Amino acid sequence: MIENKYSEGENMRKQLVIIGIIALLVCVGLSGCQQTKNNSNVISLQELSEHLPRYVGKNITIEGYISNFISSGIALLWDSESTPRYIIQLNFNSNEITLYKGMYRITGVASSSSLPNIDAVVDVISAEAI
Repeated sequence: MIENKYSEGENMRKQLVIIGIIALLVCVGLSGCQQTKNNSNVISLQELSEHLPRYVGKNITIEGYISNFISSGIALLWDSESTPRYIIQLNFNSNEITLYKGMYRITGVASSSSLPNIDAVVDVISAEAI
């Protein structure tokens, strides 16, 4: 009778150890999910410019360098700080979003531009300095 209780306790202990190991593996596996998701949806300015019809009217996320402010609520996003190949016009509500010169991750709705030398227009929903 004593041997039976011992083996039941041993089995319970083994099961708890196995459950603990599985829980630990799940936690470790899920720990990087947020970081992967943030970068997986970013499209390049080249991709946006060269395939603009695919993105018009859709929410997109892009990264680039804000270089110039045309007026209140309008800025230019370049693909590089010094010699841009692609230039995106950003329209934003300056009462809700504050932008400065520097690198940003921008989420917004894409549209085409009628201005020369502007590859696309993005109506900004959110902006994050990076």
